Amino acid sequence: MSKVKSKKKKILIIVTASILSLILCAGIGAFVWYENSPFPTVVKMMSAVKDKDVETVLECIEPDMTNKIQLVMGFTGMSAEDLFDKILASKTDKESEENDTPTEKSSIKFAGYERNGDNASISLETINGGETTTRELNFVRISGTWYLTLG
Repeated sequence: MSKVKSKKKKILIIVTASILSLILCAGIGAFVWYENSPFPTVVKMMSAVKDKDVETVLECIEPDMTNKIQLVMGFTGMSAEDLFDKILASKTDKESEENDTPTEKSSIKFAGYERNGDNASISLETINGGETTTRELNFVRISGTWYLTLG
């Protein structure tokens, strides 16, 4: 009788260890996939926009465009914060005209993801006042880092 219990116990341990190994491998695979995608850049940028952290927003934009933005700031004498406020203000005015101004009850979720080598696009769905708007963000990977493209 104890041999049967011992055998069942061994089988249970082996099955449990196998299941835990599969879960661990799946978790590691998901983490590696996430880290090698533009999603961390999206999260970083959305947080920076919410906090009005211009320097971090600029870090998320492709270097060529960041250089052009800095050149415009140099010519106009605008600070990064002023430029950022102006962009957000014009976007808010445009969204108001379209009745798409974000409210406290609005939400944003990922609606789609496509990747082709070092290029990717992520669709974001904004739900605001019962209306849904989908926007596509395009990204390019340069030297292993994902950046938002603006052009």
